[in-house]
Amino acid sequence: MAMPFLFKHVFIYPLWFWATHPSIITDAHIVTLNKLKNYNVNALIVLGCPTSNNGTPSIAQLVRVRRAEWLHKLKVAKHLITTGGAVKNKYIEAETLRTALVESGVEKENIRIEPNARDTRENLTYSFEIARKEQWKKLLIITDNFHGLHTLGLLKRYFPNVVSQTLILPGLGILTYAQL
Repeated sequence: MAMPFLFKHVFIYPLWFWATHPSIITDAHIVTLNKLKNYNVNALIVLGCPTSNNGTPSIAQLVRVRRAEWLHKLKVAKHLITTGGAVKNKYIEAETLRTALVESGVEKENIRIEPNARDTRENLTYSFEIARKEQWKKLLIITDNFHGLHTLGLLKRYFPNVVSQTLILPGLGILTYAQL
């Protein structure tokens, strides 16, 4: 008999995480692309992760870029923020992400970069500063599925004034919605 979805994909994460953030799963919403467009997202925030040591995008970065590229091309949001400093090597994550997005067809003028963050909490803090300056209030945070759950936990813990929600888009996975 196959393992239930929740056992395979949720309980792999440390139990202390779920004990402190049970609403992450219970408050999740499954959305279609059309319903996602109804959120009227102003910008996508593409969270950084380390660039490969040779300066090329890592596999994790390429996954995030493909997700953001797909959502941008389907007009979920016009603007993007790439975020992340040079944490694991000399390459600034936000710049690598921006370059990969531009190479995939996203217009450079629609991308803002945040090159200073050293962890997820700083990614959010500094990206929210850019969003507020641009008057973007509705944001979709792009990362991988498990990191998306971690991101939502940070939002609930450190950003109590930000309305946040887990969205599950079949075929794409977990996204985190944030309203400033």
